[in-house]
Amino acid sequence: NMDEKAILFEVLTIIGYKDSKMDFINKFFSYIYIEAIAQISTSLSDEESDQLRKELEENEDDAEGQKAVLLKHLSKEKFDALLTEITQSQFTDYLEAIYPTLSPEKKQELDTFLTSLQKN
Repeated sequence: NMDEKAILFEVLTIIGYKDSKMDFINKFFSYIYIEAIAQISTSLSDEESDQLRKELEENEDDAEGQKAVLLKHLSKEKFDALLTEITQSQFTDYLEAIYPTLSPEKKQELDTFLTSLQKN
C-alpha cells in the first residue's frame, strides 16, 4: 500500500511537474494539517481553542509535537480519519484542476496509475 506522499510524488512525476516535487508535497500536507486543526478547533470551546492554538504555536516546527497536541483533543482513529478525509478531498480537487490541462497521453497514464491504486 503506497502512502499518500508516494502517490502524490508519482502523480507529479506523471504530469511532468517542473518545480520541486518535495516542496509541493510538503506544502500540500501542511495545508491539510492546517485544515484539520481548523476543523478540530470548531468543535472546541473558545478557551480550549485558544489553548490548542498556543500549544500548536509552541510546537510550530515540530510535526510530531503538533500531532501529540492534536491527539489530546481527538482519538488517534478520529484524527487519522479526519486527515484521510481532508487528504482525499484536496487530492481530488487538485486532480480535477490539473486534469483538463493534460495531454491525452498524460491523462491515460494518470488514469492507469490511479486505477492501479484502487486494486490494492
